[in-house]
Amino acid sequence: MARTDIDLQYLSLKQVMSPDIINALQQSLTLTLDEQVDFLALDNSYAWYTDKYYAIIDEYYTELTILDGTYTRYDRGQIDKAARLAPDSLHFPFAPDVWVYFNPKQLASNTGSPYTPTPTTQSDLVNSAISVMSNIKSNYSEQWRTDASSIPSPIVTDPGPPPIFGPDYRQEVADAKVSVNAAVQSVETNLYESLTAVNHNTTTDNVEIVALGLERDSIQSCIDAIDLWQSFPSDSPGDPDNSRFGDLQLDTLIAAFNLRLADIPPRITQIKSYLGSLTQNGDDFSGHGYWWIYFLWLCQRVSKGKGALSKYYSAQLSIDYFNFAIKTEQNLAVEQTKDLNSTKILVDVLPVDTMIEVLDVTGFTVLDIIKIADNESIVNTRTIIDITGLKVTLDSAVGLTLTTNEVARMFVEI
Repeated sequence: MARTDIDLQYLSLKQVMSPDIINALQQSLTLTLDEQVDFLALDNSYAWYTDKYYAIIDEYYTELTILDGTYTRYDRGQIDKAARLAPDSLHFPFAPDVWVYFNPKQLASNTGSPYTPTPTTQSDLVNSAISVMSNIKSNYSEQWRTDASSIPSPIVTDPGPPPIFGPDYRQEVADAKVSVNAAVQSVETNLYESLTAVNHNTTTDNVEIVALGLERDSIQSCIDAIDLWQSFPSDSPGDPDNSRFGDLQLDTLIAAFNLRLADIPPRITQIKSYLGSLTQNGDDFSGHGYWWIYFLWLCQRVSKGKGALSKYYSAQLSIDYFNFAIKTEQNLAVEQTKDLNSTKILVDVLPVDTMIEVLDVTGFTVLDIIKIADNESIVNTRTIIDITGLKVTLDSAVGLTLTTNEVARMFVEI
């Protein structure tokens, strides 16, 4: 179907404006790419803080778990969803596929405090060791505990058959010693775990560093007491003070264990204070301690609308749009104007003018029947009688007032 002058007027506008549109999109794309680099650099600087403070949180939680059982943390995995738009995204390489508003506390049960203690603690192990040491002291004489040869062999209480023997005290004492050794070794293993956790702590707070030193001394003192106790033999006939199961050495170790027990509750209180807690009201949150500091920095990264990483992914959406828009504009310009050649008129034209100056004469030749228009005028048809440089002479006056503000142009169907 033949195209009308109005169709040609629209398509010629599309053709002459397409380079400007594409150029503007390219400029916006370049600017957004630069901004994205800046957002990522900013997020990397924030990531240093979130990683630092979460490492300290993790170190304190390890210590706390050893001392006082397992604690329910704030659900960091849920928090990270606020930073992720797609799987394998930067810094948060796990799976959710949609944006969520930044929410510092996803677990309602944790409101106000993330602490939920469970059994099996250092205190339990130490108390258990004290109990088995106290039991062996109360159940068997010091002589039996320190000189196995002094324990009488089982006697026959009924000749049988089969013969029935009385209590085997030698085996009972031996089993009790095994229990004590095992209980003390469990405490030492746990103490070394505590010591490792303390030594791994990376806090730079001077008050906490002093507290870590005191805790380290407390743990090491108890370990030293265990090592000293273990250095004594099990049996020491005639010299019970030289046996680990004599009253002196058992009482010395029990005293060391009681000192350690006294140090555990205040240390737990310290750690909980350092970790702090969060409270939340809608999208606002408040609190204190390392959780509070961590979430402040995390908010700088993932808070929707203002976070550095959020802006990074928003920029990626813009980049994807600009690339799509550029490609679409290029394809449309080719498809819609493939049989039309258009060029801008560079200087305003009066009705009496017979010569016009254009942006590009490529594809135009003398005797071409061309059309002239802008966005406000009707379309006039003229014939080219001369082309000199960028100046085109027509066979008669233009007959229109054409302005560059309204994208004056000439065009010819191919």
